[in-house]
Amino acid sequence: MNSENEIDVFIEQAENKVLVAGYGSLLSEYSRRRYSNINSLGLSVLVQGWERNWITRSETEKQTYAGAIPNQHAMLSAQIIALEFNDDFEKREQDYRFTKIDLDSIEIIPSLACAHQELMLQLSKIPIYICETLAIAPSTDCFPVNISYIETCLAGSYELSGTNGVETFFKHTQGWDTSYINDDRSSHLYPRSTPVNIAPWNIETLLAKAKTQSSTSE
Repeated sequence: MNSENEIDVFIEQAENKVLVAGYGSLLSEYSRRRYSNINSLGLSVLVQGWERNWITRSETEKQTYAGAIPNQHAMLSAQIIALEFNDDFEKREQDYRFTKIDLDSIEIIPSLACAHQELMLQLSKIPIYICETLAIAPSTDCFPVNISYIETCLAGSYELSGTNGVETFFKHTQGWDTSYINDDRSSHLYPRSTPVNIAPWNIETLLAKAKTQSSTSE
């Protein structure tokens, strides 16, 4: 979102709804629209005090997803989206708890949005939630992190912020070096995946770099 018109549309869409800071597959407009009937624009933000890691296990879907846990020394990239809780969305987020976050913990990007007083006023009136992981379960070979899921997150990050969004997603995600990652691009195992025909990134290079940086930072 980087124009006055889009900000006005976002404000209109947010009326009488709640706001959720989506940091996983909800980043992807295609995924949230196709599988959860969420048609809201996304507002790019950084959320202070929360860590994204590969820790949310889905017993029913046999894979591991990104989860968020409180960490005062961390931040994560996300998109704020306006929505109404419905059966599709609640099923999608059944492995999480909705935790309210303060507006003070959110940094809105780009700077155009920060200067939009009407937007800030609107955000101050509406509850903002993040999906918090309660049962922390790192990935295993039986519950892998599938690349179709990772690329769904990257597609959403790229939509609004280009290659910088992709880099920011990797930078503000922990656990790359300890996660079991499965290449399922030939037959997507993530049930709410976004098709990525020609990726504007090299996933192998990004994963290798992220694993190296994670291991050396410990």
